[in-house]
Amino acid sequence: MPLLLDLIYSLFQALAMSILICL
Repeated sequence: MPLLLDLIYSLFQALAMSILICL
């Protein structure tokens, strides 16, 4: 399931960005 993997990767990237902004 490449689509699901891409979705999870996108979500993880957004989460990492949020953490960096909070720091």
